[in-house]
Amino acid sequence: MKNREYQYVELSKGKTCFEKVGDSSKPVIVLVHGLSTPMCIWDKNICELSNYCCVIRYDLYGRGNSARPMVRYNSDLFVNQLYELIQTLALSLPVSLVGLSMGGAIVSDFSVRYPEMVDKVVLIAPAGLLKRTWGMMLMGIPVVGTILYEVFGKKALIKGILETIGDSVEDKIYMQKVYEEQMRIHGYREALLSTLRYGPLCDMEDVYIQLGKQKREGCLIWGEKDNVVPFYLNKQIMEWVPWLALHAVKDGTHAVNYQKSDIVNPILCSFFNR
Repeated sequence: MKNREYQYVELSKGKTCFEKVGDSSKPVIVLVHGLSTPMCIWDKNICELSNYCCVIRYDLYGRGNSARPMVRYNSDLFVNQLYELIQTLALSLPVSLVGLSMGGAIVSDFSVRYPEMVDKVVLIAPAGLLKRTWGMMLMGIPVVGTILYEVFGKKALIKGILETIGDSVEDKIYMQKVYEEQMRIHGYREALLSTLRYGPLCDMEDVYIQLGKQKREGCLIWGEKDNVVPFYLNKQIMEWVPWLALHAVKDGTHAVNYQKSDIVNPILCSFFNR
């Protein structure tokens, strides 16, 4: 999975890098990653899922190999990117959506705005349940955020992903290379800082409450040792979205889909194959 050739599609804010795996005649699943790790975070899930569905994964704007437009990185940007991707690729509707961390917030907002385009929903440790901190706001301030990112941010991002993807040395070397490569592309820093200030990371209560009023099948997957979006927040989102079925993963971290793919893949396959 680490040497695949990806495809590109031109959307309104620039190119989007994506991969399509599986039979196009089968139901479609779109995988949406989180704040900083690009679509490689789905490396250990996409092939298993493609046995049952046609699976699409892509890099959000500002990440991986997608464009880094000089715009405000808010929920509108990411929801519109997903909408345009589905439309441009002429995917069969409705599609099912799987969102990790910030991707969970994007998936939820998309489902609220375009309910007729969505079938099943899976949220993995979804963001948007806490208030935006002063630290996040500081990171979004010009000059101040740049200094903080250069001095602390880059090392913290790499350290964070290496602590959550599992114990494989090969995986750690690979993921560090991914981060170092995307950090060298002009615009990554600005995209990340803008997302910290404006993105769908906090204060998403209204979106989740609206999502909870819909009637659809949903699955909530969460690592019990998640130290990024704490596991205890599952109670809050399940209060807002009561149709979510919780799957708690023992010893799971924030990147639980990657770290504990042997547990998460059967959950996902069972959910989408019924």
